[in-house]
Amino acid sequence: MDVSKDAEPATKRGLGRRIMSHEQRREILNELFFEGEERMPYVKHFYSLLTISALIAITGLYRNSPAVVIGAMLLSPLMTPILAFAAGLVMGWPVRSGRLAIRLLFATLFVFALSYLVPLVLRLPTNIVIPPELLARTNPKMGELLIALSAGIAAALMLLRRETLAILPGVAISVALIPPLCVSGMLSYAQEYALAWEAFVLYATNLVGIILTAGIVLLLTGFKPRVKDLKLNLRVAAGMTMITFFVVLVAVPLGMRTFCDIRDLRDRQVAISVIDDWIGDCYQWYQEQADHQQATQYFHKALLERVMCRASSACPVAVSIRYRNSSHHTVVDTDYNWGFSDSRVRIFLPA
Repeated sequence: MDVSKDAEPATKRGLGRRIMSHEQRREILNELFFEGEERMPYVKHFYSLLTISALIAITGLYRNSPAVVIGAMLLSPLMTPILAFAAGLVMGWPVRSGRLAIRLLFATLFVFALSYLVPLVLRLPTNIVIPPELLARTNPKMGELLIALSAGIAAALMLLRRETLAILPGVAISVALIPPLCVSGMLSYAQEYALAWEAFVLYATNLVGIILTAGIVLLLTGFKPRVKDLKLNLRVAAGMTMITFFVVLVAVPLGMRTFCDIRDLRDRQVAISVIDDWIGDCYQWYQEQADHQQATQYFHKALLERVMCRASSACPVAVSIRYRNSSHHTVVDTDYNWGFSDSRVRIFLPA
């Protein structure tokens, strides 16, 4: 069914370098929207590919195989409804955009349920060590949002220019949609709900990031007809504002987490610098003391005070000092923690 009949021909040059002709717009829209008799065959094909992609991703994640997970990314059919949703926002089609939002919601629930039910049916143990491929998708930061925004630009350009179809595999791999959603379901089965939520946040970040930048690219390239229709322009503005709000909603916590990680890294470097500058002067004194236990306590206190004076008080490091006791056999670890930091500096002191 030709959905481009709702779009008026372009009469003015868009913000891009080229004029988007009516024929070009119609060709693109017919590749994104499947209505009438084309809808049911497309839906069947969509869910078939979605099931295969999800099963491959689940297998690759449990086997800790990056190559298998990449294969699942390449088979994922989610990019078509995502780009169609972006195009619907740009064209000012709230009804079609709403249908696509529902389709994406059902696809999300389908993959989540499938990734939860597969280990449930197979009765896989829930107390296993979580594979690194799963853990790698449970700590989203601003970098993941930037990747999603860049992938949205690349996907829109690929849609507009057929000569860029070679970048399709790269776009599918760079912004993973199926794997983090599968991780969320699998970790929910393992009762790791906090990690499952983080994986879902990564999926949502990729989803809204692609929609936002793809929509912006379509706007700038003249995909939307330049017509004097106030209601149409208001619908487009409302749609783009809505998706921008969702991007900001995920960007705030991701930005705070990234800022804390950078501050942790700085504190770790400060601690290492203090230790390198100071441990040489004190180690000779430490060796000369008869009572190593008392000297060790003083050494710990003095060193850590110097570290904490230079480290950030808001996000300090944790320092662990390891030394052997007088029998030269038992290894003793003493941990000093301030705040909740994953950064740790370990000092080794021989007897």
